Amino acid sequence: MSRRYAGPGTLGGLLILSLSCGGRDSKRETLYSDDAQRQPCPVRLSRIERIDLNGDRRPDVQQSWKDGRLFCAAMDLNFDGKVDVKRFYESNGKTIRREEHDFDFDGELDQVSFFKAGSLVRKDLDTNYDKRIDTRIWCQNNLITRALRDRWNTGHVNTWEDYAGGRLVRARYDTNNDGVADRWELFSARGELRELRYDSDGDGKIDSVEPIPAGEGGSPSQPVRCDGTPLDSAEESAPADASKAKSGESGGAPLQEGERMDSDESAGAETPREPPKSTEKAATDAGVGRPSGAMDAGVRGAADAGVSAPKTGKGRK
Repeated sequence: MSRRYAGPGTLGGLLILSLSCGGRDSKRETLYSDDAQRQPCPVRLSRIERIDLNGDRRPDVQQSWKDGRLFCAAMDLNFDGKVDVKRFYESNGKTIRREEHDFDFDGELDQVSFFKAGSLVRKDLDTNYDKRIDTRIWCQNNLITRALRDRWNTGHVNTWEDYAGGRLVRARYDTNNDGVADRWELFSARGELRELRYDSDGDGKIDSVEPIPAGEGGSPSQPVRCDGTPLDSAEESAPADASKAKSGESGGAPLQEGERMDSDESAGAETPREPPKSTEKAATDAGVGRPSGAMDAGVRGAADAGVSAPKTGKGRK
């Protein structure tokens, strides 16, 4: 099939949206942003505590404490000596405000997750590992609400997506790389492709509309959470405040100062912990919890948060 997008108004199951080519479509958007760049952790002039998770006498977690509060933690979860995840905390030292991930363990930044009051609100991703952000996703109650993508690696946004209830209901594409949308896909409330619209001569006006017959628009899609996992039937029917409780907050108990085995302020030989039974159990025992962007099978980048390759179907170029 194809991709999908969101907007107000419903008519016969089809979400009809304003299709003006102005606004953000008409500008050459890029996905570069200063806040998506790597931030240092551990931090200079902070107290640094180190944890050995696997008993090899090398620190796998480094925590920076400032003014008696946890500021950030840098983690090596595959024990290769390189930082895979950085987690930054709000001023209370407990609530996560930012996470950085290296999914393919090459030392480069592949995803930055932004949190507000502990809930995931935005993700910037490098889905093809070329050291450049190509996807930006916004989240609410841990459901995708909007996305921008550079699908053809031009350095500019060429795909705009809108979601409703975690389902893509409208997609707009710039197929000739001039910064203006020239193809639209409209989806039903269940995520089935219902209509294609084209501006073939680039004048900013829709030239043709192609309805998609029932049964030819692909299978209904499932709502997707911002952590990349589908909702089950109970979650899909739950009220909004219930889904909010399952937001993109990272697991694990808050770190408490003074509980770590090694500190730059302490003297004496380092005493490693007993080797743990599993990395995740060790991280939990150490108080660092599981990162919000799961490290399943080592690499989650392109599959995380609904950025896997779109289904191909009618009207897709």
